[in-house]
Amino acid sequence: MEKAQIRAAGEKLLESHQVEKVQKEQKEARRKRDREHRRPRLEAAPPPMREAEPPADRVKLYVEQGSEHGWTAETLMSALSQLAGQPRDTALAADVKPRYAYVLVR
Repeated sequence: MEKAQIRAAGEKLLESHQVEKVQKEQKEARRKRDREHRRPRLEAAPPPMREAEPPADRVKLYVEQGSEHGWTAETLMSALSQLAGQPRDTALAADVKPRYAYVLVR
């Protein structure tokens, strides 16, 4: 009985291998045919030119100092405007995090 079961399992394995082999051959034949009959690519229209962006009047700066270093929004904006030699109102806003800050300047 066991020999019959082993033989049946072996025959199923052989059949499945043959089926896989046939499927692989068919797939390769389709691939070759598809490559031969592939339509030529049409040249695409050139991408549209990007319109010139108007100059930005605001810039967001990243600063590697934050509240852990003793900075508040007001002190950071004052220090940056003073270092840049610009009036204080050029620094519009500051988002101070513990280790870094973002400052919006004009």
